[in-house]
Parts: sequence; C-alpha cells; structure tokens
Amino acid sequence: MKFILPARGSRTPSTGAPRANAAAAWSSAALPSLTPTLKDVSFSVTQGQTLAILGATGSGKTTLVDAVTRMLDVSGGTVLVDGVDVRLWDLQALRRRIGMATQRVQLYSDTVSSNIAYSAPDDISEDDVALYARLAAADFICSLPEGFDTIIGEQGTGLSGGQKQRIALARALAKQPEILILDDTTSAVDLETEKQLRKNLQELPYPCTKIIVAQRISAVRSADQILVLQDGRIAQRGTHEQLAACEGYYRDICLLQGVQGMPDAPAANAPAKEVR
Repeated sequence: MKFILPARGSRTPSTGAPRANAAAAWSSAALPSLTPTLKDVSFSVTQGQTLAILGATGSGKTTLVDAVTRMLDVSGGTVLVDGVDVRLWDLQALRRRIGMATQRVQLYSDTVSSNIAYSAPDDISEDDVALYARLAAADFICSLPEGFDTIIGEQGTGLSGGQKQRIALARALAKQPEILILDDTTSAVDLETEKQLRKNLQELPYPCTKIIVAQRISAVRSADQILVLQDGRIAQRGTHEQLAACEGYYRDICLLQGVQGMPDAPAANAPAKEVR
C-alpha cells in the first residue's frame, strides 16, 4: 500500500532544508476504529498532475486526506512524504507544504484580505492577494462595501456558502503549496463558476500537485487519475474515459448527473473489472 506523490521542493523533516529528490510517497492501512478504514490503497502521481477521489459517504475519502495532513494518525501501515513517515516530520514543516480547502470553511473576524493572506508567505503583496482571489473566482469581493478591506464576521457571517468556499480556496492558493488538497471545495458554487475554477487551477503561477475530492463528475473528469473508493478500498481507478466505459459506481454517477458524450454500455455478459 503505497502512494507516490511528487512535490516541487523536497524538505528534510527536521530542518526544512532542501533535498535533491522532489518526491513524496504515502502508504495507508487500518485507521483508528472511530474512523473509516483504508485497506490496500495504492497510487502514484507525478509532479503537476491531478488526482481525483470519488466515493459514497463513508467510503474513506476524507479519512485519506486527513491522514496525509496528520489531522489523524494511522493505527496500522504508514503514510510517507518524501519517503519519510509523516509521524517523523515536524508537523509545521509538513503542513507548510500542503494547502487545503474543504467544505468545512473556517474564516476569521477580519478583513477579506487578511483571511486570504492568513497562511501565505510574509512578503505577500496586495496584488498577490488579488491574484489568488481571481484564481479562486472570488470576483464578488470587488462588490463588497470596502472590497478587500471589508470586515467579515466570524465564520464568514453575511457571506453565502459559495463565497466562503472561494475565499477559503484563495487562502489555500496564496500559500503557494506544493500539494493542494480540495475536499468538496466547490460543492456550494454554481456550475459556471466551477468551470472557471477548473480552468484557473490549470494556470497557477507555481507547480502544484492536486488532490480533488468531489461528487460532481464535472469537477473530476479532467483529472489525470481518478480513484473510486468503496468501503475503504479502491473499487475503480482510471481516467474519465476509461471509467465511463465500465459498469460500476463511476458510470452510474455519470448517468445520474446527465454527463454528455457517454460511451455505449459494455455488453451485459462482460465481466466487471477494476480499471488500472
């Protein structure tokens, strides 16, 4: 069970000094009994690629990304970054490399600009803040009473769910992470905005490997690799074209969501198999 995920600038766990190899490897097995269990989960992603993860509620999607960021620790198996168990990393050094935006948005009672720059490098400029807001399709900020200087309430009081998600995404992008994790980040935005976000994420001004957890096929269909989790295991993997042509959870969701250009269904007597 091994996940291999390159990053653009490897660091040693203790000092943060650069290392020659820009690569990360993760492996996961049984997680604590109060969380979903991941079993025999294995994948690799090259630098700059996008990995998408789908699955029903409780299949282990969020558990997987939480194990990477050490929001929880595995009780069996290992999670590796740059070949080093994440439990041996300095926690701050590990998390500095990772930008994360989830559907559980946390905003602070401060200006919009300060919320976006919260985890960014100290030398981030106002122009940079505006750039990452644009990349997060947060153009609505300009229509707020004081623009980027508008004070928002705790947890984004007064903003819609989609607006909160876009500010949280802008904050994750402003961090300039080597690994960007988006966990249902666009669940509250409309399809047109989501389309613009997909385009913008392909034009980031720095190299970035992305992990996208989503339920909309439109959010994942362009990923280099898609994993479908079921009961903590990988039930299917492949590209959109490969998975849409096979019987299984992914094709069922495509049909349910009315995805255009679907290939013909496989023969009724054709055995179902995992795409690798």
